[in-house]
Amino acid sequence: MNLKFPMYWSITTKVSYIQRAILIYSIIYYEYDSNIISDKKYDKLSHVLVEYQNSLSKEQLKCTEYGYVFKDFDGSTGFDLVPKLSQEDKDYLTLIASHVLDRHKKAN
Repeated sequence: MNLKFPMYWSITTKVSYIQRAILIYSIIYYEYDSNIISDKKYDKLSHVLVEYQNSLSKEQLKCTEYGYVFKDFDGSTGFDLVPKLSQEDKDYLTLIASHVLDRHKKAN
């Protein structure tokens, strides 16, 4: 998967961005029983995240926004990610996911 990030983004910023995207897709899939990306794209994104995370030290991973959720993530599934979120993060990301899903439905 060819992701393009701003040149000035650090590796931890890139990882945080992908973590957030995977969490939003997981909420849409597991909480709203809907899908806005294919399983193939989700799998590719997950494997990119694993690759990036493996390049980080444990301390760097802790500095990512959702590192506490992804510390054992191997890219195989996202079913167990949402329950690991703090309530504050879950509320925030669920709100974003609902907006993303609504926009997707309106566009299609």
